[in-house]
Amino acid sequence: MKRKQKIITIVIMQLLIVFCILSFNACYYDNEEELYPVDLTNCDTTNVAYKKTILPYLHLQCLNCHSTTTAPIYGNNINLEGYSNVKKYVDNGSFFGSILWNASYKPMPMDLKTDDCTILKIKVWIDNGAIED
Repeated sequence: MKRKQKIITIVIMQLLIVFCILSFNACYYDNEEELYPVDLTNCDTTNVAYKKTILPYLHLQCLNCHSTTTAPIYGNNINLEGYSNVKKYVDNGSFFGSILWNASYKPMPMDLKTDDCTILKIKVWIDNGAIED
C-alpha cells in the first residue's frame, strides 16, 4: 500500500511540475509595440493633402481593385476612384477602419498593412476635414 501511495505522490508531483511549466510559458506574449516601437518623429504631416498624399496612396494601394472598372469584379463594388467616392467611405469610417485593420472592418490592403507614417498622414487629413484640394 505504501508503494502505491509513493507512486501516486510521484505522479501528482510530476503533473504539478508540468502544469507549472506550462502556466509560466503561457504567460509569455510578444507585444509588437513593445518589441518594435514606432518612431513617428520623422513622419512629416505638415503638408498633408488629398492630391499630394491621399491620391498617390490610393493609386498604389487601392485602385487596382477599387476603381470604377475593377470594383464590380474585385473590390466588392467599393469604388474609391474620385474624391466624392473616397469621401463617402471616409465619412462612414470604413476607409480609415480598413486601413487600420480594425476588427470591425475588412483589412485593407489585404496583402500588407499600411505603414504607421502613412496611417498618421491619412488620419491627419481626415481630422482636418478630408478636404479635396
